[in-house]
Amino acid sequence: MKLNEPLLILFFCLVGIWSGAWSANPGATIGIINDGPQSRSLIPLEGIKDEVATLTSGEFDVRFPADKRLTGDWTLAGAQRIFERQLADPDVDIIICLGILTCHVTGHYPELVKPVIAAIVVDQSLQGFPFDSGVSGRKNLVYVTNLHSIDDGMRAFSQAVPLHKVALLVDSALLQAFSSLLQTKLQQLTADLHLSFVPIAVDDSLQAAFEAIPDDVDSVYVTPLLRFDDAAIHELATALIGRKLKSFSAIGIAELEDGLLMSNGGRAEDTLRVTRRLALNIQRILLGERAAEIPVYLQATRRLAINMSTAAAIDYSPRYAVLADANQLFAGRNREGESLALLAAIIEAVETNLNLKVASFDPLLADAERQASRSKLLPQFELGAGWQKIDKDRSLGSLSPEVTTDVDASALQLIYSDNAWAGFQIARFLQDASNEAYRAAVLDTLKTSGQLYLNLLRTISLEGVQRSNLEVTRTNLELARIRESIGFSGRADVLRWETQIARDRRNLIDARAVRRQAEDRLNQVLNRSADTKLRPSDASVAASLALFDEPRFLALIDNARAWRTFQEFSVERGLEMAPEIASAGHVISAGERRLTAARRRYWVPDISASATGRRNLARTFDDSQFPFPTIDKNSWEIGVRASLPVFSGGLLRSDLNRSRFLLHQARQRQSAVRLDVETRIRVSMEQVASSYSAIELATAAATASTQNLGLVTDSYSKGVVSVTDLIDAQNAALGSELAAAEVRYLYLSDVLEVLRATGDFSLLLDPGYATGWYRDVQSYFQAHGVALTNPPARR
Repeated sequence: MKLNEPLLILFFCLVGIWSGAWSANPGATIGIINDGPQSRSLIPLEGIKDEVATLTSGEFDVRFPADKRLTGDWTLAGAQRIFERQLADPDVDIIICLGILTCHVTGHYPELVKPVIAAIVVDQSLQGFPFDSGVSGRKNLVYVTNLHSIDDGMRAFSQAVPLHKVALLVDSALLQAFSSLLQTKLQQLTADLHLSFVPIAVDDSLQAAFEAIPDDVDSVYVTPLLRFDDAAIHELATALIGRKLKSFSAIGIAELEDGLLMSNGGRAEDTLRVTRRLALNIQRILLGERAAEIPVYLQATRRLAINMSTAAAIDYSPRYAVLADANQLFAGRNREGESLALLAAIIEAVETNLNLKVASFDPLLADAERQASRSKLLPQFELGAGWQKIDKDRSLGSLSPEVTTDVDASALQLIYSDNAWAGFQIARFLQDASNEAYRAAVLDTLKTSGQLYLNLLRTISLEGVQRSNLEVTRTNLELARIRESIGFSGRADVLRWETQIARDRRNLIDARAVRRQAEDRLNQVLNRSADTKLRPSDASVAASLALFDEPRFLALIDNARAWRTFQEFSVERGLEMAPEIASAGHVISAGERRLTAARRRYWVPDISASATGRRNLARTFDDSQFPFPTIDKNSWEIGVRASLPVFSGGLLRSDLNRSRFLLHQARQRQSAVRLDVETRIRVSMEQVASSYSAIELATAAATASTQNLGLVTDSYSKGVVSVTDLIDAQNAALGSELAAAEVRYLYLSDVLEVLRATGDFSLLLDPGYATGWYRDVQSYFQAHGVALTNPPARR
């Protein structure tokens, strides 16, 4: 059959036109409408444009022409006019409403001839927006709501602050447009919260609105006042602080940065999620999905945030239950925690710890005792002077004058006394033992301060895990509320999560108390005041204890054979370095010398030499009565004395037996101390090996539990699993996260225990010590035929 040439040419032309049309990206023009001129925006248009460009690049050509952005006059009628204008504009494909008034218009407009996206629906139920199983169900309408009614903020405000009479600052346009709706809501809140409200319209002057606040008002709820910039809100906040009024921002954290007291929303990540949802809605519409079937709810968490600087300025101290899971902004302006590194804390403890200062007197006392015993071996000199008067009847002339004045000098030198020498030598041994005991006290202080520092970091980490878990519970509570609103589940799930959130808040309070206790204990060791706030540095821990995270150190404990060899090396080194063993050895030496002295006491005499000289300065006597020859004014004597006890009533035998028993006791004590040190080293080494292995296992468990929680949460949101399954998964994830958060600190704390058991902190305190130490370790391993291999890197 012969083809018709004109028809064939026409066919190929149509194919070319068709293929050319589809080779270009389909385009769409977005129209934007706002309530009126704004100094601030709840949802930034530039953010929407960026998200749309990222999401639809290469797929659609989406345009936001400047001439398709319309602004109303802050009236409901004006919002309806610009909406109808966009609705009738043939060049606009999709309308996005970015104002509360314009969004409200869309929910009640009878017929939408093109897709409309309402970005801000404050209270879906109160505003009467259509809602059917999570979607609008109305042709061409999709909106964004988090299903939080406008009273959620007020409830959070009343739970945090005792409220009686609240002023509501509301834009006059919104107050006029939603007067009846607002009145209905305030009546509900008055009944539920037992409060009274004073709505105050805000026009062009915040100062006028502030002056309209009655004197008997105790707090202020600030609704979105988008006509005013950040500087104006800051001035308002300053004025409210001047009157000691507690304030709550409906917009969120941004206004807390301007000085308002608290809020429970408006986080930056929430704004990002809204902009991404709007961009996703545009894409879905362009792909052909019906707007009426696109989900309208956007899950958002609510967490109280408090400007602690403002709280201090108005003398407001939040309850512990409120602070437990609140985001505390600018807390550092009131009290900065002092930054403290691990090594600095350890050194400070050695310098300031009171118990160590008490122990430091023991060597001084022992030295004083040694000097006292040594003095008995040195010459003893004594000078004397005396005046004497006797009864005249007993005076014998120059032999016994009635009045005499004399001076004398005496000297005594112990030529030999085994008992005195033994006392001196024993005192030296005991002084050496006291020095070793003090060294043990220093080691204990080093270990205790380091472990308490790590414990503070550990409790801070655990508090963070509890806080994160509370956020997860709060998210699941919001999810349960959404499921309830769309019919996936009943009220029981919501109540179950409200119970869980109460438990989690209690757990967070407990975790905070534990953290404060850890801070108190560290302050005690550092001899700081109890109210000192410390900011320990995780980076300083990594730097100071980096050696114990290095592959060459981990190789020593990574497998059973290397670990056993390293354990034997540590035991040998520890027995050599242990101050307890050295101290016990000095006590034995003292006991041996004491026993020798007790034995020699039977047959070795004490020998001493003495000399005395006197001079008479004056004497009074009567020569006529007793004519004796005149006695020289000077006199002297010198002598040597040797003494040996013959009978002491059993004292010598008792001393000998006591010395013998003390020596036996000291030797047994040294054996016990040696065994104790060895056991302590082995136990601490066992613990290090265990805690090191636990790091990898705990991390893996935490990862798996977190992934499982994500899967179960997704299934719960789809109605596949029950609330019990989700709580079980969350509890499992919490346990794993807690274990993973603390296991590294426990490992490092166990390392400090090993350093204490081996009696040497040089690896921590002396950076250059590691080179020689590793050389000794390698020599020991080579001597025992054990090769070292680095373990694989931990993830």
